[in-house]
Amino acid sequence: MKNQKKQKKSVMLKKQATRKPDLVKDFHRIRRYLEQFAIYGINDIEDYQKKFNIGERSFQVLWRQTEKWLEKGTFAIPSDEEIVKKNKGRRIISADSREFSCNPLYNVFRMKSFTDKDLLLYFVIFDFLAAKLYKNEENFAFFDEISEYIQSILDYVPEKATVQSKLDEYCELGLIKTEIKDGNTVYFIENMPDFYGWENALFFYSEIFPLGIIGHYINCFHLPDEKSPFFYKHHYLFPALASQIMYVLINAINSSQKVMLSISKNYMKQDKPDEEETEVLPIKFYIGTRSGREYLLYRNCSDDAFKFIRLDHIYNVEIKSIAKDYDKAKAKAKDFEQSAWGVSCSDTSKVHKLQMELEIADDEQYVLQRLKRERRKGKIKKTGKNTYLYSAEAYDCMEMLSWIRTFICRIKNISCTQPDVIKELNKSIKESCKKYGVAKK
Repeated sequence: MKNQKKQKKSVMLKKQATRKPDLVKDFHRIRRYLEQFAIYGINDIEDYQKKFNIGERSFQVLWRQTEKWLEKGTFAIPSDEEIVKKNKGRRIISADSREFSCNPLYNVFRMKSFTDKDLLLYFVIFDFLAAKLYKNEENFAFFDEISEYIQSILDYVPEKATVQSKLDEYCELGLIKTEIKDGNTVYFIENMPDFYGWENALFFYSEIFPLGIIGHYINCFHLPDEKSPFFYKHHYLFPALASQIMYVLINAINSSQKVMLSISKNYMKQDKPDEEETEVLPIKFYIGTRSGREYLLYRNCSDDAFKFIRLDHIYNVEIKSIAKDYDKAKAKAKDFEQSAWGVSCSDTSKVHKLQMELEIADDEQYVLQRLKRERRKGKIKKTGKNTYLYSAEAYDCMEMLSWIRTFICRIKNISCTQPDVIKELNKSIKESCKKYGVAKK
């Protein structure tokens, strides 16, 4: 009997896995699942069930759906049998980004649910407005015209409030434009530009720039037969999942508006983690060249302090009122950036100073060139035939440590007003000497 039950359960799960991918209304759920699967991995299925508050059966169905959310064949996904094994270490969804020229995570944004009536209304409304555009008639329509056309086409008669809601939604998405004529709102669509000749620029933009998903869908729908000529050695995929967050923030920056950020406190622990809401003024985006992570520089409205936050830690963004002092805030942000080495600024009350004297031989000019290229806000002064003094000021000099270590054999002297920097540097040198059996001089 037990074996029969197991077989029935296995058959049910296989049937569910062969269906079309689940369409999820809340994109945040997909975003969190994929981050957990592909970035942090899974040590134990029971632990994951607790984090996301789902049963084993639901988890297994979700695991199968993940492959269908992603572009087929782009990610290596552990089998069902492997994922349920205990004490087998961290299991993770992996991909070699050098093997494809298009970010497969863009496919995830298609996993949005629609009802049959939603789809009918969409096509009927756009069919009517497209006919207006291409038949050399007046290219706009009043609400009553649209409503009457819908009633003449569909078997059911939707309420006017439903039609109005859909029109408002399409206008908000930018699919339909509006104007005021004779005191009434009119609706119209615009001709799409011709994108031929822009293929390579769009392919490059879609993979390298923030909000590249826009370029990706232009290629998909307007240049479907074109193939990208590019492949990437370092292809940062996962910032794509925060595209909606970045889009709203860009609109807020362009219109000088404040926003309410819902920040995930424990973003990797559960489906909808504990949140804290903070009203901020978004200023600028930073993108890490080593990790591809995206950060937002903002001014906190409660204490006027400038801070950074990773976009994948933001749960939701709500646009608020216009900031009258936005230009002043941008000017202050420029001053703040002069003393920010990276994105760590927990304490901005004091600027620390660091000086590092380097000895660079005549045949090591490539080292000097790298120093000049990577110095950021620091200054370089030649103090001798082969000696150079690098000096910089920053809120947190600890951020420089990983960079400083790359010059460790050429450092003659180093000093910093932040004691932990020298302490940590000495500690790492001692550990390296002990590991390789070298006596520290």
